[in-house]
Amino acid sequence: MGPNRQRVQHVGAGQFRGQELLAAKAAIQGLTKTLAIELGKFGVTVNAVAPGFIETDMTVADASRIGVSSRNTRRRSSAIPVARSGSQAT
Repeated sequence: MGPNRQRVQHVGAGQFRGQELLAAKAAIQGLTKTLAIELGKFGVTVNAVAPGFIETDMTVADASRIGVSSRNTRRRSSAIPVARSGSQAT
């Protein structure tokens, strides 16, 4: 990338549930696409990083509380290209 190139990057996170987080994630995606269209002609690259489901003690507790089995979580994870959920750092 040359010295006259610029970048805009957005980083978002997702959770097992939470409509407000899903709405915010969709807003970031829309903003990123719009900025890419508007700023691309000036040589600005616009990216968004939006991690998927990360299995944590909190998400396991939430799933248990609302009656979602670990089998359902594994089934949903199989739809992810790497066929697994993320895990928290230890």
